[in-house]
Amino acid sequence: MKLLEKSGFDMLTNVLFDMNNNGKFPLSILTDKDGLPIISAANDGEVPERQAAVIGFIRKTSLQVSKLMGWTELEEITYSFSNGYILVNRPFNVKDNQLTLATIVTEKNIPYQEIMSLAITEIQKAWDFYWK
Repeated sequence: MKLLEKSGFDMLTNVLFDMNNNGKFPLSILTDKDGLPIISAANDGEVPERQAAVIGFIRKTSLQVSKLMGWTELEEITYSFSNGYILVNRPFNVKDNQLTLATIVTEKNIPYQEIMSLAITEIQKAWDFYWK
């Protein structure tokens, strides 16, 4: 399908579902800087509003810690859990928008950073195309 035959939100949703399939991720979500969900994709059809609120909180807290410590911009925020799952938050910018792509990694041998980096590139392309 050509880009013009889909909406921008359709393209972003497809990027997230592709990322989930490639990484065997159960869900992913794209939020704004305040943690408000822009788009999400979940294998079980769940709308991860609660996860979006957590992602926004994590981003704000991590940015505060980074500033207090005098560290540079955050590249990735991860939380590892006893069940082996990893919650990954990747803040990035598109034009003047601060966004966060988040997912849950359920298999340690999956190259999630590479998969998420590809998704971020695709999100930036779609954003540039649809929201000029």
